[in-house]
Amino acid sequence: MSQTQTAFEFGPFRLDGEARTLFRDAKPVPLTPKPFDLLMILVANAGRAITKESLMRQLWPETAVEEGNLAVAVFAARKALGDTGEPPLIETIPRVGYRFNGEVRAAEAVAGPVQSVAILPFRPFITHEEDMLLGIGMADAVITRLSQCAEILVRPTGAVAMYVGTQLDPVEAGRTLKVDAVLEGYLQRAGGQVRVTVKLLRVRDGHPLWADRYHVSMQGLFDVQDAIAESVGAALIERLTEASRARLRKRYTGSADAYEAYVWGCHCNNQRTLESCRRAIEHFEQAIKVDPDYALAYAGIGDACSWTSHFYLPPAEVVPRARECARIALGLDEKLGEAHAVLAEVKRWFDWDFEGAGRHYRRAIELNPGHAYTRLYYSIFLAQMGDPGWEREVAAMHRLDPVSNSALCGGGVPYYYTRRHAEALELQQRCLDALPVFWVAEMMSAWSHAALGQHGAAVGFARRAIEHSSGSHVCQATLGYCLACAGDRPGAAAVLESLNLPSAGGYSSPYYRAIIHATLGDRDAAFRCLDDALKDRSGWLVYALVDPKLDALRVDERFSAVRQQIGFGSATAAGTGSGRV
Repeated sequence: MSQTQTAFEFGPFRLDGEARTLFRDAKPVPLTPKPFDLLMILVANAGRAITKESLMRQLWPETAVEEGNLAVAVFAARKALGDTGEPPLIETIPRVGYRFNGEVRAAEAVAGPVQSVAILPFRPFITHEEDMLLGIGMADAVITRLSQCAEILVRPTGAVAMYVGTQLDPVEAGRTLKVDAVLEGYLQRAGGQVRVTVKLLRVRDGHPLWADRYHVSMQGLFDVQDAIAESVGAALIERLTEASRARLRKRYTGSADAYEAYVWGCHCNNQRTLESCRRAIEHFEQAIKVDPDYALAYAGIGDACSWTSHFYLPPAEVVPRARECARIALGLDEKLGEAHAVLAEVKRWFDWDFEGAGRHYRRAIELNPGHAYTRLYYSIFLAQMGDPGWEREVAAMHRLDPVSNSALCGGGVPYYYTRRHAEALELQQRCLDALPVFWVAEMMSAWSHAALGQHGAAVGFARRAIEHSSGSHVCQATLGYCLACAGDRPGAAAVLESLNLPSAGGYSSPYYRAIIHATLGDRDAAFRCLDDALKDRSGWLVYALVDPKLDALRVDERFSAVRQQIGFGSATAAGTGSGRV
C-alpha cells in the first residue's frame, strides 16, 4: 500500500482522508478527529501490529497523554464501525498495540479543489463596538484583496456582515454561505497593540487548511492583512502567480487612523439611510484628512452621494460631488474598480451617457471580477438598455453571492424591468424570508404584485415599505401607484398631494408623480411631471424605456420627445458594448 494513499475501502466502508470522512454505504458516519486519525493509521497499515507508543506519538505529537486517551479513541473507532465481529476489525494485540484485520482496497480520493471562500468578520475577545467594527474591517480588507484574484470566488462583505456579533459555528456559516472554505479570526486590542488569531477551515469536514497568529501594533495591522490574504490565497490557489501576489499585498493607506475612519464610513454607508450616508461621508472625509491619497475613501464618498440621489436628495445637489470624488480616486489609482463603478453610476444615472457608463462598468469588472455588486449594477444597466446580457451578469453575481439579502433583492430588479414578474417576486420573497424587515425588497414586491394584478398584496407591501424606510418618497409614490392600480382614485390622489409637500420624506422625484398620474389616466399631468423630471435630471428616467409603470404613456406621441432628451433617440441597447466583458 502506498505511503501517500489517502482513501481506502473495506467491506461496506470507505475511509476518505481528503474529505476526512468515514462512509458506510456512501453515507457519512459521525467520527471525531482523533478516532478518525487512529483509523487512518491502522487501515493504512492493515495486517500489521502498530504499537501503542507509535500510535500515541502520531496522534498527539506535541502533547504528553496517558494510555487511557488511546483506549478512548479505539473505543470510538470501534463504535463507528459497529465492530462486534470475531475477530474484530480493530484487534487488540496484548502488551503491543492494535492491528486492523479487514481486507483493505486502495480507493481514489473524492475531495475536489476549494473554489470558494468566505471571510467571516473577525470576533473580538472582549465585545466593544470599536472592536466589532475593526473585525468587519479586517474581513473587508482581506475580501477586497482576494476578490481581485479571478481564480477564487470570495463572498462579498455584504454577505458575511450578518455574522457580526454572532457566535455561529464557522463551518455552519460556511455551509449557509455555500462555500468550500471559511476563514475565522479573533482579535483583541490592548492599548496600541492588537492580537490576531486566524484559521482557514474546509467546510466539508472542518479540517484546518492553514492557521496563524500575530501580535502587532495598530500600524502593523496592514502587515497582518497582507500576510493573511497571501497565505489564504496560497492555500486555496494551486499556482499563485506573482501578479496575484502583488494584488494580495496591495495597500490603500499606510495610516491606521485613516483606515479606522474608513471602516466606520463603510459601516455607516452599508445602512443606506439618509442619515447614515451623511455620517459615512463625514468618516470618509476624516480618512482623507489624515491621508489625502486614500483613493478608497474618495470612492466611498462617491458611492454614498450616488445612493442618496436615488432615494433621498435632488440629483443636482449630490451627484456632481460623486463624479468629482470618483475622478479624484481614479487620479490616485486608475485601477481602482470601486471608483470606476461609481463613475459608471454617475454616467448612467445623471449624465445619461450610456456608452460611457458601459465602458466604466466593464473596466470595473475587468479590474475586480470578484466584486458582486458591480456585476449587479451592470446587470440592471443592461436590462435598462434592453440588452439580454443582463442574465449573464445576474448569474455571475449570484455565483459570487448566492445568499445575501442585497444580492437576492437587487437581483430581482432586472427581472422586474424585463417583465419577468414572478421570478422577480420569488427573489424578493426569499430575501424577506431571511430578513422580514427590508424596505427595498418590500417596495420591489409591491411593484411586482401590482404588475401581476395582485392589488391587495401590492398595497400591503407598499405600506410596509413606507413604515420601514421612514417615509422614503419612492415608497410613498409606490403606494400611490398601487392604489391607482387598485382603482382607489381618492387614495392615490391623497398620496400625490402628500408628495408635493416639502416634508414628504425628502426630495420627491417628479418621475414617480408622473407614474401615478399615468396610472390614473391623466396623461397631460403625467407629461408635465416628466418635463420636471428632465429638468431635475432625475435618475429614474433611465428606466423610461422598460418600466412597466409607464406603459400607459408609451403610446402617446409625446413620449418620443422624452425619449430623445434622455438620450435614447439613437440607441436602445447601443452603447452597452453588446454586454461583453
